[in-house]
Amino acid sequence: MIEAIIQVFNFVKYVGYLCFALSFKTGQTIVNGITIFLEYTGNITTGIQTITKILTEDFSIFWKDISHLTQYIFNVIGAIFEFVFCIYDVIKTVISNTILGVVGIYNGFFSVMAKLIRLTATVCVTTKEWILLIGSGIWFALTLIPLFVVYLCTMTTYYVGLLTSEIFNLTIHSIDSTKNVLHCGYDFITDVPIDSLAGLVFGFFIIVVFIKLQGIIYQKVQLLLQMIGRSFSRFQLPVRRAQYRNANPRPVPPPSDKSESSSSDDELDYQSNRNLCLVCQDSSRCMLLLPCRHLCLCEQCVGRIRNYAYNCPLCRSAVEETMKVFV
Repeated sequence: MIEAIIQVFNFVKYVGYLCFALSFKTGQTIVNGITIFLEYTGNITTGIQTITKILTEDFSIFWKDISHLTQYIFNVIGAIFEFVFCIYDVIKTVISNTILGVVGIYNGFFSVMAKLIRLTATVCVTTKEWILLIGSGIWFALTLIPLFVVYLCTMTTYYVGLLTSEIFNLTIHSIDSTKNVLHCGYDFITDVPIDSLAGLVFGFFIIVVFIKLQGIIYQKVQLLLQMIGRSFSRFQLPVRRAQYRNANPRPVPPPSDKSESSSSDDELDYQSNRNLCLVCQDSSRCMLLLPCRHLCLCEQCVGRIRNYAYNCPLCRSAVEETMKVFV
């Protein structure tokens, strides 16, 4: 009994499982079929859209080509009509110009003929005038040229004679003037004594030599005066120095208690005298003489020697400038 129930249960289970599997497979098949149908439907729709788009584009391109072709045909037809009208205008223009040209040739011919007639008349008149002018010139030449030649010869002869007489008179006057000058020179030479003439020549020579040597003589005289002034100042300087010493005696130093050697005293005296002024031998040397650059005078003695010969006591050169220095 239990086994029968189990078998029934198994049978029911297998039947249920089979029904479930069958229903699942059926549903899956239906879904797949619907999906495939939809895919095919979408593909068909896409294809229809693509075909429609292609047909539309092809039709638009075809329509554009037809439009361009139609426009080109109309342009060609217009060009043909324009060419025909142009040929018509050309033929019309040629015909009108031919007619006008014939008329112009006719008018030009008669105009040229009229101008030729006027030119012929002008040439005739001009030829007549030239013939009259040539005749007048020939008559003038035959009548007036001989008279002019005679007048020219007469005037030439007159002026040549006048010029010859002037040259002759000028020559005579020059000869007379030369003769008078020679007479005056001869009279001067014969009347003036020979010693006076020699004195004049010698005096003139001395004046010329003096003018030539004026600069040299002036320099020599200036140097001589400078030498005399230096000699005088050289003789006057010891006298002025003695007068200054007598007027300003040197103070005697007090006797020293310390005993020093004679050599040290001589050395001190030499050093002290070396720095003293050469003129007064009292004040220190503080004035530098330029341009010789000797430091040999004090400030007071420089002021004194300016009144005499302003020369350096050592080298006797002229002092141009002084400078006070501090030793």
